[in-house]
Amino acid sequence: MSDHARRAYKVVDAFEQELCDFTGAQYCVAVDSCTNALFLSLVLELVPGQLLTLPRHTYVGVLQAARNAGYRIRWTDEQWTDSYRLKPTRVVDSARRIASGMYEPGTLTCLSFHAAKQLALGRGGAILTDDDAAYAWLCRARADGRAPGDTGTYATFPGFHMYMPPPTAALGLWILSRWTFDPAPLPDDPYPDLSLL
Repeated sequence: MSDHARRAYKVVDAFEQELCDFTGAQYCVAVDSCTNALFLSLVLELVPGQLLTLPRHTYVGVLQAARNAGYRIRWTDEQWTDSYRLKPTRVVDSARRIASGMYEPGTLTCLSFHAAKQLALGRGGAILTDDDAAYAWLCRARADGRAPGDTGTYATFPGFHMYMPPPTAALGLWILSRWTFDPAPLPDDPYPDLSLL
């Protein structure tokens, strides 16, 4: 990667820092969608054969992220509005909520920047954490297994192509830097009963 291209990615770092400042998280890892934020977080948390608890009524991408990460699913009748935890992991699906000071310590909180969400960038997601090791793993995993500055030629780390493009981060940085209030809650969005699929 050229020096010019590396400089372009500095805007992703700046957007992540702005999200940390806004939400109260120590670290933020920006990715290309909330579904992929959930997937990466679930891969990090995976215990082979583990049973994951999901509410019957949620977005289908959550189910697919869990399946693709290797989990078996147990359905619950949990009623949720803004966010919920994917038990027994520390992963939180917060696609429907972003607010100042929202970060709950000890979690991997996943955000969505879909066009229909509060921070509408068209596409994108992020993982908030306070775990040093999780942060380092997630940064590499989203970038094809490459550590910052690594060309990837000899990458042996498990990796995925899920980084946030700089133009998306630039838009997010511009919007976030002008927020002086918490965004309005999203209207109710009924989800189908995925346990019937």
